[in-house]
Amino acid sequence: MQELQDSLTKFHSLNSSDVVGIRFLRHVCEMEGYEKIAGLMARHHDLAILRRFNTLNMKDLLYRQAELVHLESELYCIAEGDQGIPDRTFYARDWCSLAESEDDDKKRQWLKMLQIQEKLKAYSMFRYFVVLLSNF
Repeated sequence: MQELQDSLTKFHSLNSSDVVGIRFLRHVCEMEGYEKIAGLMARHHDLAILRRFNTLNMKDLLYRQAELVHLESELYCIAEGDQGIPDRTFYARDWCSLAESEDDDKKRQWLKMLQIQEKLKAYSMFRYFVVLLSNF
């Protein structure tokens, strides 16, 4: 309510040639609901009240972490199996040969690594923002 009174005070102190200001204030007075509160929060950051959902974010991070642990375990099993096959023993030392394998069975280790890279990138970015928000 105070915001509306402040807006009206500003409105009355405007010069009649300040068309942009008048249009803006008219727009503010006509807004309702989320649009109005979002406009106020955008202009006055100290009025912004937003939940961080810390518990949900941490739970999501734990699930993502568990998924990565599972994928890591699968990769380890595939790599260990490849060590027992003569034409794949060099995969542990030569990523290029691993990545360029044409046979899908030979490429399992690389495909698993690509899956891990995608999940790990998303996890790392999400983790960064969750930690940043929780320290806010």
